[in-house]
Order: sequence, then structure tokens, then C-alpha cells
Amino acid sequence: MRSPEANIVEAYMRSEAAKLAKGKPEDFVAGLRNTVERIFTSSEDKPLAMLPMLEVYPDVQVSQIKIGDMSCEWLSHSNAMPNKRLLYIHGGGGLAGSAATHRALASRIAALTGCSVLSINYRLAPEQPYPAAIDDCVTALNWLAQNSPNGTSAAEQLFMVGDSAGGGLVLATLLHRRSSLKIQASAVVTLSALTDFTAQSDSMSENQSTDALLSAPAILAAGALYADGLAPSSSEISPLLAQIEHLPPLLMQASSTEVLFDDSRIFMEKHLASGGQGKLSAYQDMVHVWHAFAPYLPEANSAITELCDFIKRYQS
Repeated sequence: MRSPEANIVEAYMRSEAAKLAKGKPEDFVAGLRNTVERIFTSSEDKPLAMLPMLEVYPDVQVSQIKIGDMSCEWLSHSNAMPNKRLLYIHGGGGLAGSAATHRALASRIAALTGCSVLSINYRLAPEQPYPAAIDDCVTALNWLAQNSPNGTSAAEQLFMVGDSAGGGLVLATLLHRRSSLKIQASAVVTLSALTDFTAQSDSMSENQSTDALLSAPAILAAGALYADGLAPSSSEISPLLAQIEHLPPLLMQASSTEVLFDDSRIFMEKHLASGGQGKLSAYQDMVHVWHAFAPYLPEANSAITELCDFIKRYQS
């Protein structure tokens, strides 16, 4: 049985989805961006007990930097290991979100893994459609291989975490740009990953009534803007449809009742069939990227602990 807090989180997310649904189709991008900003950074309509989700984890320092024209954030706990580095890729359908919206979540990962975390503002569609975002991920990874919060130094290990479309970007980068990377990830975690913009999985229809936020039409609309003329079935757009091989150890966390559940379930099946190491961790009756509601939501705390323990397992 899920926690009482999970019921409150779901009601909140359904209210946000209702606001987004009232918008005109031509205002979809602006509406989505406003929704992501409200969920991750605003106290509006949230109960008082939920507000700590907006706060940076204690003793985590946030530093603004630029990699070329791309603005980014370092998040480092006071006990961080500067040569154990983690790239965080935020979600938002490839159209929304930022390092700022996901700062609190990334700060928890920084504190609990001991890694120096880099969270990036990759370019968003429709202004900068594919391949801008994946190019920025490659740029960030290669920069991270040679730079720490303290200056130039080679990374001993690198890890990657991404939520929603950010999870899909992590996987697409590793699958399609492997030869361009100066360092390979030691382990990867995805949270409610969006890996298939065709929106044709069974969970996309079966979980429509139980998903508090997302829908097939929203996924298709986001995919069309992100792909900018490429077919959603292109494997660089939808990494689920790629030849899945040579990936590092992978933890995929997803809710059994979200429309994107099969995006993780089927991807993990293919990853394991290729000989990869990994685990699908299915949480019951959670909202999309429920991790964002830590520390208020007990299930978010459990999921973050699991993902950080997974990263630490592969630290050498």
C-alpha cells in the first residue's frame, strides 16, 4: 500500500495536468514549460509539508559555470570526491526544464553519492531541435572527463543519471555517440525514462487512467517538436528502438502505473538480452518522476536511496 503522502502528491499532479490541458494547442510548449517550473520550483498549491522538496540538500554548494555557450551547475557536497563525477540530464520532454528546475533533486544525488554532479542546460526544442540536445550531452561528458569543480583534472570515474526525456537522452548518447566520448560511464540510472516517442507501447494505453500527468498525445506532440521532421521511430529519437548493446550497468526506475512504464521495462529486457548488467526497479502507484517530491514522499526517499546505492556500488 502506498503512503498517504503519495495520495496528496497524485492529487497535486492531477491538478497541474488539468491546468496544462486547458491551454490551447498552439500554447503547448509554453504551457509545458510553466508546468515544469511550477512542479519543481514553486510553492503554489503545495501543502506546507511538501515545500522542502524545493530546497537544496544541506551542505551542497551550487556553482554556476559555462561550457562554451552552455550554462551548467556544479553541485558538490562538502565531502564530495572531485574525481568521481556524475552528469545529470533533466527531463521535460526535450522542450522544458533546466538545471534550476532539477537543482534540489540533483543536490540530493550529489550528497548521497559523494560525486561531484554537473547538471546542464542543454538546448531545448522547438527553438533548437534534434540533434542539439544530444550534441550538448556529448560536449558535457567530454568536458567532464577533464574538468572538476576545482579545475582541470582527469576524472577517475563518470556516472550518468537522467529523468524522463533526460533518461532517454542519456541512453541515446551512450548508444549513438559512444565513439565520440572521451570517457565511458561506469554506471547509469534513469528515472521514469522516456525512450520511445512513438507512444505505441501497451502501458501507454493501459495506464492512461492511472497516470496523473502524461498522455500519449502529449508524448507525440513533444516528439514531433523535438525530432523536427525525423520520424519518431528513428533510433536516435527513440532509443528503445535502437540496437541496444555495449551499455554500462544500468538501473531503470519507473512506476508501474505511469504511461512510460514500458519505455523502461522493454528497454531493460533488451539490455539484459544483449548481455548487459542491470535491473528494472518497478515502484507501485507512483507519479511520473516521483523522486522530485523527496523528502516529503517516503517512496521518493526510497528510490533516491536505491539509485545512490547503485552508483556507489560501482565506485572504485
